[in-house]
Amino acid sequence: MTNSLVLLIVNNDGVMRILTTVELGRYVATSRRDRGLTQSELAEAIGTSRFWVIRAERGEPRIELGLVLRALRFLEVTVQLTASSVRAS
Repeated sequence: MTNSLVLLIVNNDGVMRILTTVELGRYVATSRRDRGLTQSELAEAIGTSRFWVIRAERGEPRIELGLVLRALRFLEVTVQLTASSVRAS
């Protein structure tokens, strides 16, 4: 058994499990667009570059977690991080 982290997004539609950086990136992009923000506006609001936002929205695996959490907080997204046991194959 191995442990992996699961990010849970809590919104009006219920709870969404985010298992990959690609899923997380898509969620950030959708949340940003739903609020009428450009990538540049989000970057400025969280103190980073537009290039970082582009990479995050693409789901690149090696982006800074602190900035992801800052972006989610700015977008008013409620998150919960939980450990999940996965059976190794």
